Amino acid sequence: KTYATITTVNGIATRVTTAESSIKQNADSITSAVKRLGTAESNITQQAGQISSLVSTVNGHTTAISQNADEIDLCVKSANLVSEINASSGQITMKSNRFVVQSTYFNLSANGTVTASNLTLTGGSIKSANYATATNGDVTAGTYINLSNGSIKTKNFSLSSSGTITAVNATLTNATISGALTTTVVDTSYTYIHGNVMEFFTNGKRLAYIIPVRGSATQLGILGSGNYSGIAIGAQWDNGTYTYYRMNIGSEATNDNCRHHFVGDLKFTSGRVRADLDFADNCGLAWGGNIALRYYNSGSPTGVWLGIENDYACPTILTGSEIRFRKTAYTSSGVVVSSDARQKKNIKDLDARYTTMLENISAKTFQYKETDPDKTNCGFVAQDVLAAMKKAGLEPKDFGGFHDHYGDGSEYSLDYVQFIPILWEIVKKQQAEIAELRR
Repeated sequence: KTYATITTVNGIATRVTTAESSIKQNADSITSAVKRLGTAESNITQQAGQISSLVSTVNGHTTAISQNADEIDLCVKSANLVSEINASSGQITMKSNRFVVQSTYFNLSANGTVTASNLTLTGGSIKSANYATATNGDVTAGTYINLSNGSIKTKNFSLSSSGTITAVNATLTNATISGALTTTVVDTSYTYIHGNVMEFFTNGKRLAYIIPVRGSATQLGILGSGNYSGIAIGAQWDNGTYTYYRMNIGSEATNDNCRHHFVGDLKFTSGRVRADLDFADNCGLAWGGNIALRYYNSGSPTGVWLGIENDYACPTILTGSEIRFRKTAYTSSGVVVSSDARQKKNIKDLDARYTTMLENISAKTFQYKETDPDKTNCGFVAQDVLAAMKKAGLEPKDFGGFHDHYGDGSEYSLDYVQFIPILWEIVKKQQAEIAELRR
């Protein structure tokens, strides 16, 4: 049948078809169809083994249902969105761009979020979308959870079905470990933790262990596996290796009866030493294996030797009120010498003995035997200065530029600054003579 609407305008009748329905029947099927002009259409087809229905609209919405003896299909489409349900005798399959389930105890949102109460998963496994493994089976990305045996695998963490945990850069916060913990063997070494003791092994032999000090709950002892009493750091005495530090030592292992025993250098990165350090003769502090500060009482000169031992040990020496440099001394703003008249006495003009002395000294070139032996220096020789002083009638006490360090003639030195005032007087005299000749 066809349904029409008749409209009359200015006496003219117009017939418009608005709907149409039909039923077709043949030997193997019956089809019924209903159409509404420009809006919707529905079709039902019945065959011996299947019934199908289709509803569609002009705006792209379509619903289709197909039923046969072993399955039922339902499909709903809208533009690019599709939802499908297939029910067969063995399973139900649902497909959709977005799948939503709402119930009292279980919800699945359109973005894939699952919210459930008392969720129980039996058997099977869970894998993240980016889960991947290398050819040797190691996980390279993602997460895999085996629900049957409880194992978990990720790139940097794994939990086996037996409870073994393997982790890279693991951090345990407020963790409780019952029983004992053994780390993975790396280069024949491993750590064994049990109770309040941590032990370190190599090749099956205990090297050292950390344990609370007997009778104390607040102190830890780091102990070697050696045959001596005391606390040691860096210990491996059983096979002949020295420890770096030992405390309360008193045994045949060290032959030292002392509270603190250091092997090698004692180094401080920061902080202060809150005690007096009393060094034995020719002992002190070192940097980089070289003695840098020591007290030397049995040699010459006696005093505190300061500096890094190299070609010549400790180039700076503090002896009483003197500072001795065995190499070059550098300053950024010069050397300032006290010259206040209030600190001086017996101030007099230079007499002719000093200029006579200087006139009898010849400058030399030379190399030092021990310090920079290949470097050529210009200067005076102390013995030449002493001879010129005697020739001018000056004693060592009359000229501060000459030094007999130990007063026994074993070592002389010169203060070149003391020669400048004498040169100044000579230059003044020469300038006066030049001025007189110019007249």
